[in-house]
Amino acid sequence: MEASAETAFVSRRSLQSEWLLTLIALAVTVAVLGILYQEAISKAVHTWIHSETYQFCFLVLPISLLIIWQRRSRVAQETPAPLFWPLLFLAPLGLLWLVSDAIHLALGAQVAVLGMLQALLFSFLGWRIYQALLFPLLFLWLLVPFGDSLTPYLMRLTTHLTALGLTMAGLDVTTDGNIVISEAGRVGVIEDCSALDFVIGNLVISLVFANLVFSRNGKRWVYVLAAIPVAILANNLRTTSVILITYWSGGAWDLLADHRMYGWLIFLLCVALQMACGARFMDPRDDQEVSPIQSTDRPSGWTKSGAVLIMVIALIAIPPAYAALLKKSVLDSPVGSLCGSAWLSPKIAHQPQDWRPVFLGAQAELHTQQQIDDRSVDFYVAYYWRQGEGAELIGWPNAVYDGKVWHFLESQPMVIRVDERAVEIQETRLRGPQRERRLTWHWYWVDGRFVANPAIAKLLQAKALLLGGDPRAAAIVLSTPEGEHPAAARNAMQALLAQAPFLTPILNNTLANVGDHPECGASVSL
Repeated sequence: MEASAETAFVSRRSLQSEWLLTLIALAVTVAVLGILYQEAISKAVHTWIHSETYQFCFLVLPISLLIIWQRRSRVAQETPAPLFWPLLFLAPLGLLWLVSDAIHLALGAQVAVLGMLQALLFSFLGWRIYQALLFPLLFLWLLVPFGDSLTPYLMRLTTHLTALGLTMAGLDVTTDGNIVISEAGRVGVIEDCSALDFVIGNLVISLVFANLVFSRNGKRWVYVLAAIPVAILANNLRTTSVILITYWSGGAWDLLADHRMYGWLIFLLCVALQMACGARFMDPRDDQEVSPIQSTDRPSGWTKSGAVLIMVIALIAIPPAYAALLKKSVLDSPVGSLCGSAWLSPKIAHQPQDWRPVFLGAQAELHTQQQIDDRSVDFYVAYYWRQGEGAELIGWPNAVYDGKVWHFLESQPMVIRVDERAVEIQETRLRGPQRERRLTWHWYWVDGRFVANPAIAKLLQAKALLLGGDPRAAAIVLSTPEGEHPAAARNAMQALLAQAPFLTPILNNTLANVGDHPECGASVSL
């Protein structure tokens, strides 16, 4: 009896020792990961702080830690069994971070860092413990602010659903891009009305609720997936009711002025109804403990944890070290100017005051206005000798409109002729003062190629930096008033490009020194 008690005591002491070593190694590795990749982490936190859409992210880590604490008794029975094979994920994740860092893609870097965290947790804890903590560990993926790319599509969906709701209420409705026009007035659907904040908020709430209420994975998936249409429905109920109440009350209840607070009340009501429906299908709780592993013939965790610690630190340190080496080899950007040709007449070219693209950090700009028949066409180039932090070709808030005087309506891809070649570009319609409309064409020049897709442009930028290539890049934008005939506006912009094959020489022959160049015939700002 005494021998059995002594054996149990030794076993408990051994288990505690294994856990102590694992937690120390894990803490050291997480600290090193945080130090090496602090820029990606700080950008994510900055987004949480300054964006109402992502303030839910502050709840993710406390919720995850709380669930882990609740499961501590069942997890403590397991012996950490470090694994080497999850470390294989660190190589592609490190490459993802390296590419994202090269092209200044914060989302990609954040995904890579969180993926590394998941890989090292898996590696140190082993499969059984990682499986027992699967939900709180995978829940950490919501720390990544991932939804901005969905905003244009959600805005378009919100516009159509709002128009449908007003039609069902008996109003005559038309849409112009993201503007809903009816006898209730002209209401623009902006980014705040896109439902992204509702979708992310309901996703966080639904994941926690489904994990607590359901024990079957099928039910959990159904409930979480239902959170997306519920959030979109709540947002549509907000936009439609705001317009209708303001209209029916004759402006006495102007909910347009404070639609956000009103919207959150509707959101909470819809979420409460969703939770009430889900609670009707609650599964009985299963508090059965996971039986601990009884095998004692595996290698000592002390040896494996130490080896994993060394390998993890070595693998996660390689990408930042290589990135630092690349940045040291990059020369300072020369001061330059864009030189047009005599075809760009200095008597016609001037800087327009009403419309101007926004490309922050451009090392040179060319902005002229040319007369094509009876229509003026703006020609703009933003040039980057080398891209870096604060000087990125593709990034927020770079756009073909300022968001203050001119606002987004809609966009679509098109194929045009540039320097006698077929080039895919993006056409964007804008709305301005006094209901003015403009058409813009824009595309990019990266590593000597014309591309319209921002993702491809980013990959070409990464290729140029990591594998060797032309580091220069530019954004090219044409714009003209749309008028009553969009086809005539498109013809005028195409005619500007067809008059002479001038664009590639301008981009390839950027002057190395700033000076007065009368032959350029264009207004150049640096």
